[in-house]
Amino acid sequence: MLEEGIYTLLANSTAVTDQLGTARVDQTTGIFPGLIKAGSDLPALVYLQVHGEEMQTFDGRGELRSARVQLSAYGDAYGDAKRTAKAVKDTLIGFAGTLDDGTEVDSIHLVSEMDNFVKTPTPTQETGGRSLYHTAIDVEIWYREAS
Repeated sequence: MLEEGIYTLLANSTAVTDQLGTARVDQTTGIFPGLIKAGSDLPALVYLQVHGEEMQTFDGRGELRSARVQLSAYGDAYGDAKRTAKAVKDTLIGFAGTLDDGTEVDSIHLVSEMDNFVKTPTPTQETGGRSLYHTAIDVEIWYREAS
């Protein structure tokens, strides 16, 4: 499955692990599908597919597919989110080859990048809320799934 292959590619990238850290208190890689695990360290990275298509042929379903994947880098500081996003772009953009799960990737290219911030709810007056900086990168991936 494409998402598993992308996860492994990112988790094995020195550029990404240099930003997320390898000795995390939360004992995760810092890379999460969909949502950050509650109580996780920052910086962190979240990925999810936001769009997908199958190419049709005259014989029916074709093997070639495209997926738009959003990767969201979060950090306590703006620079943490930006550096993590850069590491992700350096790892993914221009990649072509076979992922560990067997997915054959023809190309990955950047569609968009956007900065934002998130203010978490204030659980108590003493602890206050938490501001998180967020850089979202959308990439388009052209690929063939493993058989």
